[in-house]
Amino acid sequence: MDDSYRYYETDGDRFVRETRDVDLSGVYDPFVKRLPPGALVLDAGCGAGRDTVAFVRMGYRVAAFDASAAMVAATEETLTALVPVQRAQAHVLLSRFEDFVPTGTFPDGVGLDPGTRFDGIWACASLLHVRRSELSGVMRRFADLLVPGGVFYTSFKYGDEEILRNNRYFNGYDEPAFARLLADLPGLHLVHQAITRDVRPGRENERWLNNYLVKESI
Repeated sequence: MDDSYRYYETDGDRFVRETRDVDLSGVYDPFVKRLPPGALVLDAGCGAGRDTVAFVRMGYRVAAFDASAAMVAATEETLTALVPVQRAQAHVLLSRFEDFVPTGTFPDGVGLDPGTRFDGIWACASLLHVRRSELSGVMRRFADLLVPGGVFYTSFKYGDEEILRNNRYFNGYDEPAFARLLADLPGLHLVHQAITRDVRPGRENERWLNNYLVKESI
């Protein structure tokens, strides 16, 4: 993820402007309908914090992390839009996917530790920066952080390809390629899949593969 990391550190302001106010309500719906009330959600690769704020406003407790210090700072800034009682339901960490361990304390005193398990993991346009050769291993680690029956959302640029664009690595998937990836993820089952168009101005011709996975119940 080195090329991508450098991009977000040096060009993060542009990324924040382009993504912070994007409306993903239709993409949220298949995820949140599988969450219990007051669920603990992990926003994995939180970017500017748009989705962290959205989930807190829905009544969920959200731990968020990003590999970029600039994006962690942007998320902290985005969280200032919340009233204090909501802000207490969000905790932001600096971490890469490969190194993430739940840790730290929410503003209201609730703690995270390596034994913490999440009701949902939200990885929106973030795992696409993990090298294809490493992705199944990373996703298995995160599946271990889910409660049985928990939901795991991922999105990738549509297309079976690996590319470098604007100094960022992208690992893209179409349905057959994702099915091959899923075969390496025992205990995770695809319950919903959808192709959506990018809603950012000027990106209407770009498509995304949205995947909603559920962890087997014991």
